[in-house]
Amino acid sequence: MANEELVEIVRQGRKAVAAWRRKNPDVVVDLVDADLSEIDLAGVNLRRSQMVGAKLARSRLTGGNFSGADLTRADLTGAEVSRVNFSGTRLFRAMLSEIRGESVDFGRAVLQGADLSAAILSEANFVDAELQETDLAGAELLGVNFAHANLDHANFERVRCGWSSWNDVDLSRTTGLETMVHLGPGSVSLDTLERSETRIPTEFLLGNGVGQDWIERYETQEDPSAAQESFFIVYSEEEEPFAGRLHNTLQKHGVRCWLDPRRGAEDNGLTGHVAARGFRVWDRVLLCATRASLSADWMDPLIESVKRREEAIKQHTGKSVTLMWPLNLDGFLFSGSWTHSQANEVAGRTLADFTGWRRNKTKFLSELKTLIDRLKEEPGGRAARRPGGSGPASKVKAEK
Repeated sequence: MANEELVEIVRQGRKAVAAWRRKNPDVVVDLVDADLSEIDLAGVNLRRSQMVGAKLARSRLTGGNFSGADLTRADLTGAEVSRVNFSGTRLFRAMLSEIRGESVDFGRAVLQGADLSAAILSEANFVDAELQETDLAGAELLGVNFAHANLDHANFERVRCGWSSWNDVDLSRTTGLETMVHLGPGSVSLDTLERSETRIPTEFLLGNGVGQDWIERYETQEDPSAAQESFFIVYSEEEEPFAGRLHNTLQKHGVRCWLDPRRGAEDNGLTGHVAARGFRVWDRVLLCATRASLSADWMDPLIESVKRREEAIKQHTGKSVTLMWPLNLDGFLFSGSWTHSQANEVAGRTLADFTGWRRNKTKFLSELKTLIDRLKEEPGGRAARRPGGSGPASKVKAEK
């Protein structure tokens, strides 16, 4: 139970709490089961406090700091929470129904099983928040950022929303999306479409302003990886002329690709790490395979990263995918001189043979056609065969 003397100090508000904290900087604030209902706590600093089961119903918490506090099963029903810092706060099964406020920070907060029904929030931040099984039924959410949040089994029944961000979230197990009332458009990222695997209701997509052509394409996809088509051309400094030429030509033929140069031993490039949140990126790697690149210190981390992502995707979808293809530029890959433990496996992935590409333009064009044809058959390469491209692969023209 909370210390009653401390509870009385908190009831006096921000200045009293600040004075107590100055005298007791290392003491954990114990407000477990404390009754702080219907009082003015505007601007109060209760960060990292123990407030399990505390009662804050209809209190004014404007501008308060509760970051890192434990408010498990706390009752904040009807509280005023404008500009409150709840970042990293534990609000497991907390009662937050009918809270109201703007610019509230719930970033990284644990809101699993919390009740946010009928809440009225604008410009709230839920980035990286855990909202599994959270009830938001009947809430009004304007300009809210749900990027990277966990929304598994969260209930959005009859939520009124607009101008909100739904970036890099999995909505496949979120309920009530089709019943939401959209007061304005929102932002739905390709990562969200990919992770949700065609399980987002059409009503939700239309309400957020997603174009009909995108919706039709999304709903007819058999492979979720097709939602984001990304190829990264990984190369060392020695292969820069080839990489640039390949990039320009592939772009010309509708293949979405980016250059990913590796400059030194510590350079992990753009695709050097598994994405921090799940496996949101299905990035394919086109590896410019030469003695220089295969012998570089960054090659081991690259191979390990690719293998981890492939395994993660297989576990999630049950399908085997290939996320890296070498392009043979100088023959070193097959010379037997590369003694890497994964040498045979990497060599077996080779997609095209560009040896002698500088001298033999005919071979370059022929191998490029083969490469584009192969990429078209991959989920991430479907851009190359979309209407509106610059032409079929048989009409490949190399960029100067």
